Amino acid sequence: MKIVKPLTLGVLDRPYRYRGAHRLAVAALGFFPLGQGALDRLLADNLQWAKLVPALPAGLPLDHILPKARGEVLLSGSAHAAAPVPCLCVRLHCGPVDKCLHVLGERAWTRRAWPAVCVDEPVPFKDMPLTWERAYGGAGHDNPQGRAFLPRFAWLRARAGAMPNVEYPGLPVMPGRQRLPAAGFAPQPLLHAERARRASGSYDKRWLAEDFPGLPRDFDFGLFNRAPADQQFAGALRGDEPYTLEGLHPQHALLRGRLPGLRARAFLLREGQGAEGAEGAEEIALACDTVWFFPDQDLGLLVFRGEAPVADSDALDVRALMVAYEKLDETRPLAHYREVFGLRLDPATAALHAFDEAQLAPPRSAEQIAARAARREAEAAAQQAERQQLLDEQMADFWAQSGLTPPADYVPPRVEPPAFAGIPADALAEGEFDLAELQAQATALAAKVRAEGEARLAAEQERLRQTLRAQFPDAPPPAAPTAEEATAKALARAQEEATDLVAPQNLALPAGLAEALDRAEAAQAGSVGAEQRAQIAQALGAAQSMKRAARAAAPTPGALPEALPAAAASALGQQAMQWLREGVALAGRDLAGADLAGADLRGADLRETQLERADLRGADLRGANLARAVLTAARLDGAQLADACLDGANLSGSSAAGADFGAASLRGAQAMDALWREANLAGALLDDLLALRIDLTGAVLDDSRAARAVFVGMQAAASRWRQAQWQQVVAQGAQLAGADFGAARLTRSVLLDATLAASQWPAAELLSVHGGGKADWQGANLRGALMRRCGLRGANLRGADLGAGTFAQSDFGEADLSDANLEGARLYRSLFFRSRLRRVRGARADFFQAMCRKADFAQATLTQAVLAQMDASEADFSGANRSRALIDEKASLP
Repeated sequence: MKIVKPLTLGVLDRPYRYRGAHRLAVAALGFFPLGQGALDRLLADNLQWAKLVPALPAGLPLDHILPKARGEVLLSGSAHAAAPVPCLCVRLHCGPVDKCLHVLGERAWTRRAWPAVCVDEPVPFKDMPLTWERAYGGAGHDNPQGRAFLPRFAWLRARAGAMPNVEYPGLPVMPGRQRLPAAGFAPQPLLHAERARRASGSYDKRWLAEDFPGLPRDFDFGLFNRAPADQQFAGALRGDEPYTLEGLHPQHALLRGRLPGLRARAFLLREGQGAEGAEGAEEIALACDTVWFFPDQDLGLLVFRGEAPVADSDALDVRALMVAYEKLDETRPLAHYREVFGLRLDPATAALHAFDEAQLAPPRSAEQIAARAARREAEAAAQQAERQQLLDEQMADFWAQSGLTPPADYVPPRVEPPAFAGIPADALAEGEFDLAELQAQATALAAKVRAEGEARLAAEQERLRQTLRAQFPDAPPPAAPTAEEATAKALARAQEEATDLVAPQNLALPAGLAEALDRAEAAQAGSVGAEQRAQIAQALGAAQSMKRAARAAAPTPGALPEALPAAAASALGQQAMQWLREGVALAGRDLAGADLAGADLRGADLRETQLERADLRGADLRGANLARAVLTAARLDGAQLADACLDGANLSGSSAAGADFGAASLRGAQAMDALWREANLAGALLDDLLALRIDLTGAVLDDSRAARAVFVGMQAAASRWRQAQWQQVVAQGAQLAGADFGAARLTRSVLLDATLAASQWPAAELLSVHGGGKADWQGANLRGALMRRCGLRGANLRGADLGAGTFAQSDFGEADLSDANLEGARLYRSLFFRSRLRRVRGARADFFQAMCRKADFAQATLTQAVLAQMDASEADFSGANRSRALIDEKASLP
């Protein structure tokens, strides 16, 4: 269920069952400051909870949400005096509730001589908590938390004790067994006898047969009223009643005010309604039945309550719930709220309206809007003046420092107002602004700037064309480079040695730069010494390294947009092989586009070598060092790369069909959009591999290891991962139909929305693996697999074989396991909430302590299954065979 609400209104909801019908109770929470009257807006609810929670009595919730039999007024706080006093009268008045209490300082009673009892004079106080622990009561009294009440034998033995601090006026308390009421304003705990006397209903055979697990038919909703009886009243409040707090506020001895004069409204949209918006939204009638006062926090709270019938016991048939509020005399039509509901639910507009508080709260008055506009205009003018002053100062500094005099016709520049004002500061502070309006302004501004830019660009291009035509009227188009020119250029690039990589100790300055430095040194001795020359050489070497790193980071071969001509590629490849035979280092060289097909490069040092678009088909690179090499769009089909080091290499867009990467190391490598069909990666190290959309169809990855690898969008149908190890691998949306993960181990990995139909997982271990969402496990073989703390919520497991496997503490909620084989499977403590298990073969399956609420076991075979301590409330077992199943007996886990 999606919740839509203004920032200044809270909402709680709770489904329940009563008299054969499911219902959804809704409570809207409106926080307001004390001591005021009618309000335009409530307080932001998220900011009040930090104040509220410490003020609540320990162990008690703010509200039970479910309906109450009567309205009530509650107060949590203390009595306060301006100066220490021995006693104080306090008063709570709101609407029909008007109640006074007598508060005294600390006292004790002692027994002096039988039967005389002496009570001390109260100790003067300034602050006294008004809790039930300080009221009359004790064991055997209606208020078991209180003091001074003593049962018969305890009274005979007791010699001293504490006296209550809170009494009813005219009912002074003495220690003993008097049946006097406990005095207080706070909510009563469930153990308080006044609440316990209210009928909680008959939990008998009729309840079990007709109403379980809901409330009994004779349930008294007065149980959810927690205020003392003299703070309850029939009906509800209007919401603008006056209130008075005497002696209850830390700063004000007498605090008067009115409730805010606001009314909450609630709207519900069911599943299947409002496909094009929220036209089917229906209103839930709300009434203000509870008022809370928290004087120590200067905070009040209105609770508006209502309910609606629902079809599902968990209200899962409710798509969204929206609450709003308005002034008592300004009622908005239902059409307005339906329109806002639709805007808040539409993914295209929801974020734009999230901070438009006026949609769901009372709109600002015309006077407030005018005052805000004037304030913003004044602030904008002040900011404009400040910017103009800064520009004037800068221009004055310019003329002063330049020594020039401004010309006679000089006009000082004026600061242009900002084209896009953005969100005003006061709107940010209030948390109220319309992003839809801002987006419209930004879109219009962007369109204007784009049109102006395109017009200027077109004018400049036309001017340039006219200039070129005038200067070169008959100039032919530039000719494409010849094969010889392309070859010469490629060889020239390759000639540059990566000295910083292969021989950093030999870093030297280019001849031209060295000569210039020599001249500088000759002109001024000591200006460029050996140390400075070494630093310059190191900086140039670092620049080389950064240039190679930039190419290595690119997902596409930007340095070589097109393949080299065949002659140039062949010449470059031959040169590289000649260098290799002569012992010339190839590491770090630019061999992009080289034709090295079938080349013998076993054990070659190719660290950081630039091999974009290189042809390495059938090449032998076994044991070669290709760490951080750039192989984007390279062709490696049929290449031998067993035991090669490809750590940090970039293989994005490469093709390696049938290539052998056996036991190769690809730690930290990139292989985005790579085509490695039927490649062999058995025993490969794939830690931190970034392989988005890689194609591993039919590839073999037995015994491979991947930690923190990313295979999002991977195509790997019919691939083989036997005994592979995954640790924190993300393979969301991967295509793994027919893949073989026999005896593999996957830990803390993601298979969300993956296609795993007919995949094989015999004896595999999956620990904390997320394989739910739209994941398709149909017909998968998980026989004998171990799965713990995994998430397969919503997954398709139709016809899957989970026989003899262990699938413990895992989430199969809303998954479809129809026709699956669960024979002998151990499914203890797993979740099957609303799961489909129709026609499953579950003989001897262990569902001990499984949560199977609303699960569909229709026509399932569960003979000899362990169903002990299983939550099967509202589950459907129609036509299921549960013969000899263990249902009621105690069971234990090994």
